[in-house]
Amino acid sequence: MLQTRLPIVKISPEKRKNLDETLKEIYQSLKNRFKEYGTFQEILTNVSGHLSSKDLKDEQIPEEFTKQYLIKPLLDFLGFETVSQTSLSSPSGRRLPDYVIRPKGKSATIIYVEAEGLNTDLYGKSQGVSQVNEWLLSRASKTDYGLATDGLKWILLKILNPVSFVTVNEIRAIEEDFLNLDCEYVASFLRGYLEIIEKKKEDISKKFYSDYVRYVFGYDKNGNVIKGVCLLDTLVKPLDVDDRDANLFAVVFMNRLIFLRFLEEKGIIPKNLLKDLLKNYKSSEIPAAFYDTYLKPLFYEVLNRGKENRISSVKASPIFSQIPYLNGGLFREVVHRERDYSIGNEGVELVIENLLEKYHFGLEEGIDPDILGYIFEKTINFISGTGTNQQKMKGAYYTPDDVVEFIIEETLTPVIFERMVQGLKESGWRAADLKGYSSLDDLLNPLNMPKHPMHVRKMVESLKGIKVLDPACGSGHFLTAVLSLLLRVKESLLRSIGEDVQRYKIKRDIISQNLFGVDIDENAVEIARLRLWLSIIEEVEDSEHVDTLPNIDFNVLAGNSLVGWLDEKLSIHPLVGLLEDPYIEGRLIV
Repeated sequence: MLQTRLPIVKISPEKRKNLDETLKEIYQSLKNRFKEYGTFQEILTNVSGHLSSKDLKDEQIPEEFTKQYLIKPLLDFLGFETVSQTSLSSPSGRRLPDYVIRPKGKSATIIYVEAEGLNTDLYGKSQGVSQVNEWLLSRASKTDYGLATDGLKWILLKILNPVSFVTVNEIRAIEEDFLNLDCEYVASFLRGYLEIIEKKKEDISKKFYSDYVRYVFGYDKNGNVIKGVCLLDTLVKPLDVDDRDANLFAVVFMNRLIFLRFLEEKGIIPKNLLKDLLKNYKSSEIPAAFYDTYLKPLFYEVLNRGKENRISSVKASPIFSQIPYLNGGLFREVVHRERDYSIGNEGVELVIENLLEKYHFGLEEGIDPDILGYIFEKTINFISGTGTNQQKMKGAYYTPDDVVEFIIEETLTPVIFERMVQGLKESGWRAADLKGYSSLDDLLNPLNMPKHPMHVRKMVESLKGIKVLDPACGSGHFLTAVLSLLLRVKESLLRSIGEDVQRYKIKRDIISQNLFGVDIDENAVEIARLRLWLSIIEEVEDSEHVDTLPNIDFNVLAGNSLVGWLDEKLSIHPLVGLLEDPYIEGRLIV
């Protein structure tokens, strides 16, 4: 039996578009029938084992579920029709194939189809491939072709005539397919692929950075003033406010708009909310500025208030009533006399139409939180005062990824290991039981990982007490890297005992319990908070059940770490007394 090599054919763009639409419909249909989105995600990515009836809302048999909502719709899309067929013999008796198909309206070759539940091992004993093989070898078979599928994997098989031979060219073709999996070739491909991805991200970063400083601050990427209007020029600020506060207001305003663009992309708020609000404003004859008419109520009366506390005009609005309360402090007043500011229409239109609507905000080839952090670090010249020496004077530099990884590996990783070992001891493990565990990798190795759920949960609980403080956090690059590590550790532990992994909630807990930052620059603090909130938002899948964001106003603060006080308004804890462990590589980890 030989898996047939399909010829390379040219697919029309229309056919590809139709397939994309069909797959999206199937995806939503499947997703809506699972009890938990996390389980659906794991099944879809083959992280967990087989699909089980208990995973489905109506507890349907997995095979029947897969046939009804995945395999049959795809066969219909491909243009096959089901035909009648007598039962076929196999070692386990006679039975009908799940489907017998052929191109619609044609008397062409038919194909036997064996359908299995999602994530079934199609090569397993008495499963897909072996069943198709038995039918094709049956004397009652009317075809040489069979198809084994679990809806995600499709294997086409063709029986070989016993008296024919595989040609040399066929053997070489099979060998080439096999050798393509050689690690050297795979590694070479991945290197090239990753280089392409990094190049794309770099190009997007440079372009967005250039546009950001142009439309917000009125400079080119080298710090030269550009002719024309920018957002900062159109600010209408209170008389007793200095330029530093005005710059901070501009940054906070842009952070809010960027956050809203992420919410739009995630479907948490109506798609194209900002664009549609601006369109409605332009078609009206309202004399007040767009910022005062729409954005102020959106920021302060909608996003900063629970639904039950919103004013009557907001509750009655068909647009604003759809927007959830997310908390987190992003829309609280942080700038001196913030509500007394206004912004001219020209400036708001510039940043919405020429900047925000020009880019995709999300993880897939767009502006993601990591790119934003890199960009905001570079804008220190324009955020904290113009001048090309501002970055050097403030010592504000973006820490390279390899340096961050080194610091984490040398400092945080050993602490995580020690805490998890302590958790095992508290759950009853003796010194003899811990032999062979000398590093975090040993503890997370699937072969060595504790099997009892109680022990694993103790390890997870042990991580709650770890506090990581970056005393010069900038835009939060180090903090987001720590978040990533703690997330991977917790996720690995929970998956090992079959618990539902909800990355959104895990990130909320880590940011609330484990991460702390201080920076002398208030603008950087606002950006660091934004990055942490966005890192949570990027995990949202079900926009109908979005929990409130954690309030991290006291986790990430403006202050001077060298002087020792967190903030002149909150000078109750000297920095050195907050976390009582020695300084490690410029960070505090206890």
